[in-house]
Amino acid sequence: MIRAIVLIAFLIVGPTAFAHRLYVGAVSRPGPPPTLRIEAWFEGDIPAESAKIVLTDSQGTSATAGIADDTGILTIALPAPGVWVVAAESVGHRGECTIAVGGDEPPNPESRATGPEWWRVVAGPAIVLVLFVGLRMRLRRRG
Repeated sequence: MIRAIVLIAFLIVGPTAFAHRLYVGAVSRPGPPPTLRIEAWFEGDIPAESAKIVLTDSQGTSATAGIADDTGILTIALPAPGVWVVAAESVGHRGECTIAVGGDEPPNPESRATGPEWWRVVAGPAIVLVLFVGLRMRLRRRG
């Protein structure tokens, strides 16, 4: 019975405790030469170290690829005008954003997440507490 409760706890809490969303954002920097600063991060502003970053055009053709540094940042030359998809992959997670590069217009940056989803922070400990209280009540009935 205890094994079943522990297994259920891991099945319920496990996926939410280890789930991270990978975010990607891109901002142009004036030159010379003009560059595109790409940043990849997880919830809670955790840098996606060594994330693989790929820049593709609107037809899906890969234009540039690189690896983010230990702060989750990769800087590349500003691509030609057009619509581009910036994708990042790190530890089994993938995030992407679309940017528009025009004549004098900078890419439109994606909004940056500032922290974890609070329901996950509250739900994990609450589930563990409920399971603990339930197990404790069950053991008291036996003894």
